[in-house]
Amino acid sequence: LRHGPLSWLNHDSLVIGFLSNYADKLRIELGLLEELNKKRAAKSILAVLPQEHVNLSEYVDYKLILDIPEWLHDNYRPPVDVLFAQCLGLFASLRRQLKPDAPSADGKIQRVVSQIGFAG
Repeated sequence: LRHGPLSWLNHDSLVIGFLSNYADKLRIELGLLEELNKKRAAKSILAVLPQEHVNLSEYVDYKLILDIPEWLHDNYRPPVDVLFAQCLGLFASLRRQLKPDAPSADGKIQRVVSQIGFAG
C-alpha cells in the first residue's frame, strides 16, 4: 500500500479496509488506516470490522460492524467480505446509471462466458 497502490488514490477514492479479528494483524491494519488518514490520500475510508472492539473514529469516516463471533477464524470471512464489496460495486454503478451487465456501450467489452460445446 505504500508505493504503487497508494499512488492510485485521489480525492474521489473510497478505501475499504476489511479488518482482522486478531489483535496482531489488527494493529498493522490500524497503522495503515492511520497513515492513509494523515496523508489525506482518499476522500473516504470505510472499515469493515468483525466486532466493534476498537475506536476508529479518528482514522475512518465510516464503519460497518459485522458482529462476527471472536472465535470465527479470519479464513471464513471472504464470502461475507466479497458479498459486501460486490453489492457496493453494484449499487454504486446503478446509482451512476451504469449497466453492470453491459459495461461497454460500444461493445469493446464482451461477456467472458461464451457458448460452450460439450463433447459427446
